[in-house]
Amino acid sequence: MSAHFLLLFVIYLSFCITNTLSLEDDYFIDEHSNCNNVYGAVPDPNESTQYVKFLGKMETTKDCYEKCLDESNSTYRCESYTFLTRAFGGESANHCYGRFGYPLWTPINQQYVNCGRIIWNCEDNRDCSLNGICNKTTGNCTCNPQWHGYRCGYLKLDDVNDTSGYIITN
Repeated sequence: MSAHFLLLFVIYLSFCITNTLSLEDDYFIDEHSNCNNVYGAVPDPNESTQYVKFLGKMETTKDCYEKCLDESNSTYRCESYTFLTRAFGGESANHCYGRFGYPLWTPINQQYVNCGRIIWNCEDNRDCSLNGICNKTTGNCTCNPQWHGYRCGYLKLDDVNDTSGYIITN
């Protein structure tokens, strides 16, 4: 392995750690551009609903998710956030929303909107959807073989081809 490759790999790892993991905290941010996770969930842009909370006007995406984290506690956690950037325009520009108490993650593609999930460390096997084992030291789930995802909530399915699945014969 060349020294140049090794240096690039170390730089890459340090970038990933400092920008996606929060080693001091109990979560990390899975951030996305041009996505909206509260589309249609808030009838009035300045009000909250049972699961979506209007957190106010913010200047940046980081301000938005930090506000979402500040509003969290051990029983009422922010599961995801959505930030309508200044470029979004109109009276909803710079609005920040947090989804609390219900970890629904169904973002749609929408320009000038940023959203992300707050992935909380697991505390027990229930946090791994009962499809894996929680490592309390690292806060990560180790999924059973047929499951994957941060919380082992996605079933691994084999690719479909001409000889798999239901085959209808006449």
